[in-house]
Amino acid sequence: MKFVLSLTVADEAEKPSLKVLTNLVHGLLICNVDETKAIFCEGHNIKQKPEWISPSGEPVGRKSSNKRIYAEHRVNQTHLLGLFLKNLTIKDGGNWTCRSGDELSQTITLYVAEKVNITVKEVNVVGDEDKSIKLICDAKGFPEPVIQWYRDNTIIDADPTKYIIKQKKDRTQHILEILSLTHLDPGTYTCRATQEKISHFDQKLFHLSVRHKPLILNEFSEKEVYAIMNEIKNITCRAQANPAPIFSWSKRNEERYDLLLANDQVYMSEDGTYSVLMLKVYNEDDLGQYKCSVENDRGRQNFIFDVSLGNKPNPPTSVKAVDIKAFNITFNVTCETCLFNVEGEMAANPNNLTVLGFNFQLVPCKEGIAVPYWENATEFVFNIDNTTETLFTVSPLVNATEYHARVATRNAAGLSDWLPVHPNPKTLDKNNVAALTVSLSLLIVTFFTTLCY
Repeated sequence: MKFVLSLTVADEAEKPSLKVLTNLVHGLLICNVDETKAIFCEGHNIKQKPEWISPSGEPVGRKSSNKRIYAEHRVNQTHLLGLFLKNLTIKDGGNWTCRSGDELSQTITLYVAEKVNITVKEVNVVGDEDKSIKLICDAKGFPEPVIQWYRDNTIIDADPTKYIIKQKKDRTQHILEILSLTHLDPGTYTCRATQEKISHFDQKLFHLSVRHKPLILNEFSEKEVYAIMNEIKNITCRAQANPAPIFSWSKRNEERYDLLLANDQVYMSEDGTYSVLMLKVYNEDDLGQYKCSVENDRGRQNFIFDVSLGNKPNPPTSVKAVDIKAFNITFNVTCETCLFNVEGEMAANPNNLTVLGFNFQLVPCKEGIAVPYWENATEFVFNIDNTTETLFTVSPLVNATEYHARVATRNAAGLSDWLPVHPNPKTLDKNNVAALTVSLSLLIVTFFTTLCY
């Protein structure tokens, strides 16, 4: 026979205990400046009423009309004591202890933070070329925020030749100074203030524009312009400037340039970034040097175009639509007499300009009108990367539409004569294509189902 000895152990819950009823983050109770907080301390089987002790070591008194911080028991619950803190300040941070007599106590660390609050979130700023500009960001908080500057979401590091990053003595005002502004500096600059300890950040955006003299964007290789006799040559002059520039054109006659009037010979873009001289070459007097002048109140820049005659390219030998879909058509183009990959002495002769690509024009056919109105055509421009390339796909097109189509060869001087496409290609009906796809799918399913049986 075995005997089992049974011992009675006192219920752990009956032991005196004291607990602060709050949630801590990394051992801290994090609050914000001006916040109101109530923290309760609960005792079980305690002989003495709990009390709160401030970080200075003084007991927290009871509620009165002028007290911002006080302790108060729940009604008829002497074991539950609340610590009430109104309009918290940073100085209220520290260790707060709830105790019952000399034996039971629990301490929590109160951390009072001041979140960074940047009131003006976004501003537009304007600087001048060759001068500096200071972007000022006021960011006050506790814990002290870490400031990082960005340009178009890319971190900016201090650079004595371009960026100077500094802060005032009180460490609440932060400054990014951008030195020697140029046309490359416009963008969005961001001051981001991060308080990692309280998982908070705020930021301010500066949209910077720079007033600068015109900058002509044409490449040096564009100085040499080739034209075809009795045709119009479009010469484009591109520039960047702030304020928007004014374009003017002039032609050199002996030792001076004579201004060309802004008539139907000159086209100006709506956004002010380029101007096109539509040069009509009727004789050799129309050749020579043309000057594009770009000007604003910051300065003036010129670009000289040298216009000479070049060879008109030969048209394609043949063109055929070889693949037609609902929204695109693929053409096979050949040109047996075209000049491709001209090298050596031949390449230096303007009469041997190499073929650069093909231009396609397509215009929808209209019932009863046999002759297409090419002025309304959509043009597709293709460059030739490989001289063996012959297939070119024009897209997007309108489905179920018959088109007049033509193609021309292109070199630096201009276009060849147009070669029409016969017969007129017609894009497929997308609805019929979808129906055909469904029918084929059903046919395949039926075929394999039959095989299974």
